[in-house]
Amino acid sequence: MSQVMLGGENARQLYTKGDLVISLQYVNKEPAMVIFPRRKRESCKGAFIVLLSAAYKYTDQVYLLSQSFFAADLMGMFPDKATVFRIADTIYEGLGELCMMKPEPEKEKKVIGEGTLVIGGDKQTFELTDHVH
Repeated sequence: MSQVMLGGENARQLYTKGDLVISLQYVNKEPAMVIFPRRKRESCKGAFIVLLSAAYKYTDQVYLLSQSFFAADLMGMFPDKATVFRIADTIYEGLGELCMMKPEPEKEKKVIGEGTLVIGGDKQTFELTDHVH
């Protein structure tokens, strides 16, 4: 199971809707809508995440409701009709903002040294950075 910082420097927008917190942020460099309970619950197993690459699935009502039921259970909420509808409504309303998110900005490369490449008497110098491709 991977860990995700809720909000923090990756968050582009953070707002509440009733007892839910919605964070539009990046998860593994992908735009995502992260939903978690406003108040910590002992029965909470984690936050519910909708990745941009899967956002289209949530336009299907059956899928949206089944995932909302799962989200309620995951977040330690009783999955009654009102709770599932509130989560579904929150997801559906947030899809537009999620789809408008730009790709995660690249972090500025930090120069950590210089290098020289010599091939057949031809010298080429370059900077070494902490950025990995």
